[in-house]
Amino acid sequence: YGKHANTPFARRTLLRTHFAFIEGMTYLLRQVALASEDIFSAAEQAALREETYLLDKQGRVQTQENFHKLLPSILFSLRCYARIHGASFEPDTSSRGWQCLQQYKRVRDRLTHPKCAADLYLSDDDLAACTEGAEWFKETILRMFRICDEADKFYRSQCT
Repeated sequence: YGKHANTPFARRTLLRTHFAFIEGMTYLLRQVALASEDIFSAAEQAALREETYLLDKQGRVQTQENFHKLLPSILFSLRCYARIHGASFEPDTSSRGWQCLQQYKRVRDRLTHPKCAADLYLSDDDLAACTEGAEWFKETILRMFRICDEADKFYRSQCT
């Protein structure tokens, strides 16, 4: 608020914080999907847990963290969450909004891990693309929730 509301620092903080929200929502979708793990294959369950398995030198199975690239993880998490509701959902990755979310991630990476002072610069074009990418995420997740709600209502109507 006031004269300090639209400073470069405030813009960077807003983008980093909002992107953390996107990552957090994606994580929560995976956690909810894991509660219904019986509908997922072993490979999908491992992907939801972000785990991989290997044998150590003594031939014992070891679990290893396997963090996925964020953008494919968002798409996977949305699809898995919809599946637990008996719905089919396909995020629109052909839109400009998806392209902007990809650019948003590159901007967030640059702001979070700057290599030089110029990496902290946030242009109006960067801000516009990040805003459009954030809007894509919001509209996509709301559309997915509506589809899940419709599937839930259909299921309940079949049970009564």
